[in-house]
Amino acid sequence: MAPLAWAVPDTWGSTWTTDAEDDRATVQKTATGDAEADESATGEPGPGAGPAVMPPPLDSPSAKPAGSTLLETEYRWLVAILGLSTVVLLASGGLGVWFFSLNQQLSREADQRRSAEARYRMLIEAAPLPVLVLTMDGRRVLFANSRARGMLGNIVDLPAPPQTPRTDLALFASPEDGDALLRAVRKGTAVIDREMRLRRADGHALWVHMSADSISYEGDDAIFLAFADITARRAAEFRLRDSERRLRMLTENMVDVIWTLDESLHYTYISPSVRRLRGYTHDDIIGIAIDQVIQPDAYRRLEDFIRTSGESVRDTGTQAFMDTREEWELPCKGGGTVWTEVNIRIFFDEHGRFTGIQGMSRNISERRTLEEDLRRSNADLEQFAYAVSHDLQQPLRMVSQFLGLLKRRLGDDLEGEHREFLDFAVDGARHMHDMIKDLLEFSRVGRGEIQHDPLPLDRPLDQALHMLDATIREAGAIVERHPLPTVPGDEGQFTRLFQNLLDNALKYVAPDRRPHIVISAHAPREGWCEVSVADNGIGVDPRQVGRLFAVFQRLQPAGEYPGTGVGLAICRRIVERHGGRIRLESEGPHRGATVTFTLPAAPAADGRTDGPSPPAHPPTANG
Repeated sequence: MAPLAWAVPDTWGSTWTTDAEDDRATVQKTATGDAEADESATGEPGPGAGPAVMPPPLDSPSAKPAGSTLLETEYRWLVAILGLSTVVLLASGGLGVWFFSLNQQLSREADQRRSAEARYRMLIEAAPLPVLVLTMDGRRVLFANSRARGMLGNIVDLPAPPQTPRTDLALFASPEDGDALLRAVRKGTAVIDREMRLRRADGHALWVHMSADSISYEGDDAIFLAFADITARRAAEFRLRDSERRLRMLTENMVDVIWTLDESLHYTYISPSVRRLRGYTHDDIIGIAIDQVIQPDAYRRLEDFIRTSGESVRDTGTQAFMDTREEWELPCKGGGTVWTEVNIRIFFDEHGRFTGIQGMSRNISERRTLEEDLRRSNADLEQFAYAVSHDLQQPLRMVSQFLGLLKRRLGDDLEGEHREFLDFAVDGARHMHDMIKDLLEFSRVGRGEIQHDPLPLDRPLDQALHMLDATIREAGAIVERHPLPTVPGDEGQFTRLFQNLLDNALKYVAPDRRPHIVISAHAPREGWCEVSVADNGIGVDPRQVGRLFAVFQRLQPAGEYPGTGVGLAICRRIVERHGGRIRLESEGPHRGATVTFTLPAAPAADGRTDGPSPPAHPPTANG
């Protein structure tokens, strides 16, 4: 057998070694001091002479040497036992030291573990996410950091609800979700980023983003949970999905066609209503280029607008999109065409690069037919009015001449009542002549082409003031004028416009008041100009303003102020033919009136208007 040895520290002053071999025990002691001889017990040499050998067992044949007695043999065994006891006592002292050192090491490790646990607990307590530790059966919360307590309330050591053998329903709002999570963790599978609902201590539920795994907590298996509150995000997602659902339902059921193009002018979306409009399906359109399904002239105008809009965006750097409205005649899948009004918004990035288009198309075929019928009817009416006014002048001129001749020859012979009747006839003929002349002028305004060259409005204003110079001097009127803008227009028609407006301002004034006329202009918005002619005349009842721009409409008796009621109708037609609008404002009778007309501004020298393109309709009275 291999020798067994115990080493005793030097403080004991000796080293003991115990060898077991061939059923015999030998105890050797090497002492630093003198060793006493035991020659009488062993029969061997004296102190320090060598090891003391234990006698053989009593039942050994050699235990009883020749001539030895039983008493001697027992004495030798007693000495051997005392020696072994001494060895055991000395060895036990060494074991005590070893156990004391081991206890100190274990105590230090326990302190280190407690310190580490305290640090980890402090870190988890201060973690930005809520953290929970559950028992493995999920029926009790063992630990909750401050975030979890603030979010869920006092949930630590909450009793499990009755009749819930597996899942702690006080924590999981959905028992199925809780059971699934606990089963996965108990099987050793970590749960990562699962969305579920937890229940607060007050009973309210909230949505969380959950991760879970198994850990050892205070010597027992437990479940570690970390989660984040996503209730607000879930609510926002629900609102977004609901909004998308309603928007999709709206776009898919509306009559108008909604569509989008990417930067290569390929369709990325088109609403199902395209089938009702043009016969194409959604799959027919998606992914193809727009030039395959629109007319070449419409595609050319679209490319031109994209190019000019991109230049404007790069120059200004203030607008990331441009809007326009056009009318396109689009081909249908089964043949034929349909007229559509197309509202287009073109998008650009911060460098003015084209990024895509959003558009909406509306069927205006019926409206185009009605407009064409109306244009034809208006043309016929204008032709009739022109013919009537022109052809009636000659017979009316003859009536007026013969009435005048009759009055001169019979004037002295006619009695008072007859003379009065003749005067009425002469005045009526003169008034009819004026009406026919104005009607002829009104019909001429709407006929033929007009010029759209850049026109400084000061020039037709000068001509109108020159033609009314005698009337202005006779009335003693004050005309205050301010610089006027340049617009694309016809000089002759704008001269007529200013002449009519100034004539009304000079005519409709109280007899005891000196006429005061102010002509000014300003820009209500970029790309538009607004010109006003204000007076201090008799004013207008605001409730009657709408009637003034109709033909032959007057608010004063015919004999009180001269005129036929066609002047403002002519002004409206001139302004509308130039793409503008006109309005009259007055605070009431005897408080003056202001006539304002709004027109597109003239393009700059480089062919573009300053700023974005003008909107499809001019600004209204409210701007």
